[in-house]
Amino acid sequence: MRLYVHGGDPPFTLIVRLDASAAVTVADAAATFAAAYEAKRGQLLDVSAAAFELADGGRVDSHSRVAHVLRDRDDLFIKLHCGGGDPSTLRMLSRLLLAAGRPAEAAARAQAAVRAAPGAGPGGVESWQLLGDCLLAAGQPEDALEAFQAAQSLCKGEAAGRELTLDLQVSCARALQAAAGAGGDAGPAKGRLAAGLVMGVLSASEDNHFGALLLFAEMAAARGQAADAARVALRLLPRAPGDRRVGAALAAALRDQCGLKAVLADLGACAGAAAALAYVAAAARDAGAVDAAIALHRRAAAAAPARAANALALAHALELRQDLGGAVAAAAAWCGAALEARVAVGRNCGDGDGVGVLPIELLLEDVPPAWPPAAQIESGPACGGGGAGSSGSSCGGGVGGAELEPLYVLGDSHCLPAAWRHAVLRGRRRLLWPLLVTGLKVWHLREGSSFYPKEQFWRTVGLIPDGAQAVVVMGEIDCREGLLQAVEKLKYDSLAEAVEALASLYVAVLLRLVTTKRLEIFVHPVPPVLIETRPVVMAFNEILREHVSAAAERLPRRAGAAGGGLAWLEFCHGLLEAAPAGSSGAGGADNAAEGDGGTTAERDVVGSAKKPAGQQRLRLRPEFELDGTHLAPAYLQLLQQALDAASAQEN
Repeated sequence: MRLYVHGGDPPFTLIVRLDASAAVTVADAAATFAAAYEAKRGQLLDVSAAAFELADGGRVDSHSRVAHVLRDRDDLFIKLHCGGGDPSTLRMLSRLLLAAGRPAEAAARAQAAVRAAPGAGPGGVESWQLLGDCLLAAGQPEDALEAFQAAQSLCKGEAAGRELTLDLQVSCARALQAAAGAGGDAGPAKGRLAAGLVMGVLSASEDNHFGALLLFAEMAAARGQAADAARVALRLLPRAPGDRRVGAALAAALRDQCGLKAVLADLGACAGAAAALAYVAAAARDAGAVDAAIALHRRAAAAAPARAANALALAHALELRQDLGGAVAAAAAWCGAALEARVAVGRNCGDGDGVGVLPIELLLEDVPPAWPPAAQIESGPACGGGGAGSSGSSCGGGVGGAELEPLYVLGDSHCLPAAWRHAVLRGRRRLLWPLLVTGLKVWHLREGSSFYPKEQFWRTVGLIPDGAQAVVVMGEIDCREGLLQAVEKLKYDSLAEAVEALASLYVAVLLRLVTTKRLEIFVHPVPPVLIETRPVVMAFNEILREHVSAAAERLPRRAGAAGGGLAWLEFCHGLLEAAPAGSSGAGGADNAAEGDGGTTAERDVVGSAKKPAGQQRLRLRPEFELDGTHLAPAYLQLLQQALDAASAQEN
């Protein structure tokens, strides 16, 4: 079982995992907490005389068995100075859970804080307001409205701060707007009431209240008033440049041509406007309004054509739409402007003042074209020393053989080692055609996300013909940083839980590709290149393989590419070998493997993965090393063998 244990000054929270069947006492849990507190804060914490409280304020004895007085995921508060309830700690935990995307659990803690401090005063108002925020995030706008109104009733009077009063009015308006969006006969009336509250707050604050302006922008965009929404969001952007709500409101307005035109008109087209245009474009891009970002970056590049950063930003934005020709054209346009300049090559010795110059064209006249036609590029040598699988295929370099049918390789930068080489699928030689989505995480593809890699992913998927075959490789960035960060931010209680959730999301995306586009998908394992994250990668691959295999079994039996399918490419362990004692370097020993150190979080998930006997310390095979992050193209011999094996299983 898991407990949330709180205490210390400043407050500290620890997730303590205990065996519910063991004779573990509350004092034992407190001792575990004290040890973690000392390690984290460097301060001794004497819990020998502490009192222990539950979330509802009830006391428990230190000698009580945990399993008798607490349930899984309960809160335990260590009171070093005995007294009443601790609503401030409850509010702190509630905010942590709310930020982690767990509003139902956050609401439970906020409700406990309300019970601990129900009366007037800052603590009571704050608790009710927080409870309303949690309920609103949990999709309960009517209950949230009641909580906000309770907070309003407590802060009436001369002692109430003007800003807090306005904040609560905006909160009530937001709850009413959410309730109106839920439908029902009273929906229109609630929407009008919400609009009236917002306008009242704006009038009282001289059109400067942040929350009211933000809600106005959201409501205006929803009602088709994109120009007004865009102008208001534009005002808010410099006040809160990292606020995702502002970015979302701006993006919603800019997706409408009226909103985009309003922003372009307001920012202008002069050279001085270029920086502002690029700034707004970046915010729109991050919120998923890629087409608007392209238009803004294009205007910025035109306003300041000599600024390389503008051309580069435009090229990157066009890449998000897989408009690679446009991206090259944007870079070439800047280069063309630069060619008009003249490069100093030395001073003119004749007069001592002049500067000798040479046209850049002369410096570049012997440079070959950067992108010759594919027909002019000959196929390179076979990788891996020739044959690469039972089919007798080879993984050739170069992009020759443009007439070959593509086998698409979709994913993050790990699709690039395979780019423009060859593989054989069911006896037919295929061109490995890369479809790059830079910086892609599986987590980006979740429902509700609007970050631009998601937009690029689905736009890229649209380029794949229905019924085609594709190798999909993604998840390395999730394993490198996303999973551990999710646990640290309390989105999940353990790394194992986070891995399970990510694997489920990954397979859900793959099934969508199979069912909507009839793609035959071969799932590439996450490359275990980085030493530091190899334990997590290997464990994730095991769990992902299980999910893929289970999903493939549930799909209807079809004949190969005729109706789509799903298959795991089994070759990850072939990338690794037992590490010699004392080895080091880019492909060095996995010092964080099971039984060999590593963090508690890593051991939590690594211990669940099946490992080949005798390979507790593994390293990347030297022939597959490249840059410390990606695999060398030589690994394609293993990919070919896995393709052969996956094809053979169909028969």
